[in-house]
Amino acid sequence: MGDVTVKIRLFASLRRFQPKGSDAPFPLTLPAGAVVADAIAALGIPVKSAGIVACNDVRLEPTSPLVDGTEVSIFPPLAGGGAGVASEAERLRPIARRLREHVIRMITAAGSGHPGGSLSATEIVTALFFHTLRRRPGDPTWADRDRFVVSKGHGVPIVYAALAELGEIPVAELASLRKLGSRLQGHPDRVVLPWVEAATGSLGQGLSIALGMALASRLDGGQWRVFCLLGDGETQAGQVWEAAMAAGKYKPANLIAILDYNKIQSFGTVSEVLDLEPLADKWRAFRWAVREVDGHDIDALLAAFAATPFEPGHPSVVIAHTVKGKGVSFMENDLAWHYKAPDAAQLARALVEIGAAE
Repeated sequence: MGDVTVKIRLFASLRRFQPKGSDAPFPLTLPAGAVVADAIAALGIPVKSAGIVACNDVRLEPTSPLVDGTEVSIFPPLAGGGAGVASEAERLRPIARRLREHVIRMITAAGSGHPGGSLSATEIVTALFFHTLRRRPGDPTWADRDRFVVSKGHGVPIVYAALAELGEIPVAELASLRKLGSRLQGHPDRVVLPWVEAATGSLGQGLSIALGMALASRLDGGQWRVFCLLGDGETQAGQVWEAAMAAGKYKPANLIAILDYNKIQSFGTVSEVLDLEPLADKWRAFRWAVREVDGHDIDALLAAFAATPFEPGHPSVVIAHTVKGKGVSFMENDLAWHYKAPDAAQLARALVEIGAAE
């Protein structure tokens, strides 16, 4: 039997997975016997981002076989009105809760780590990894994937949590955080874990790396985007502003920086150590398009990421106002939890507050 070729029509937010330069519908060729799930995977669409799939007004299931020559329409949950899903944010909130649980458990098991900055970035990472990022499950080196650089490398536990929840690494492996020989070091190591894009944590370097990636995508004619998560304390580093200035000059519209603005760094509040304000005006002065959002409002984050680039021909920055230690009352806005592991009693209390079972 030969291959099967279907015409794919993507709707709403899923249009970002359409091959560059192609018209809708566009052809997709797969091996004979392919089913709907194979088409979704081939396009790099996260399974949970595909809502209703239909052919000739008939709804298809993931296991429905693809018929050569037919047109298949794929809707996201919001556009398709997926059953039982009032909104995409509603679907993502339980995922964010589970990511917080993973973070608390793994840092407790490690006996050290940075819970505050992982918890403040939970909704940001949830919105990106489970909705926005173009990725192919099981393939960390897919050439057309969107890149995510966690410049605040000490906040990588939230990324490990996302990878575990996505099934890319075993949940049980999270307990190896910061152990000798583990793939899950306290700062990301791409050599042993290809799901992370860069070894970061020497603060201030991530935006430079992300800028290089974004320019490489443009030079190669690629369609992939680069998202870079910055800490507010690291934004005091001069290299961040060198990269920001270079991006303002070269104008990679596929570069999106996200600033986790929780306003607390390792030795005090950001305003006391070295005030960043007026922060939005600084980015605008470097020719970036700026949007400020509540970094724990998933609807606002989704809308911001979907709207990038905010201005044609300019890099975008999302200033996400967050709370250090968000979700655990005794960690919120407490400097001590920038770098501190819970004990057993604190773990139990945190899990109750998060809504997890011990």
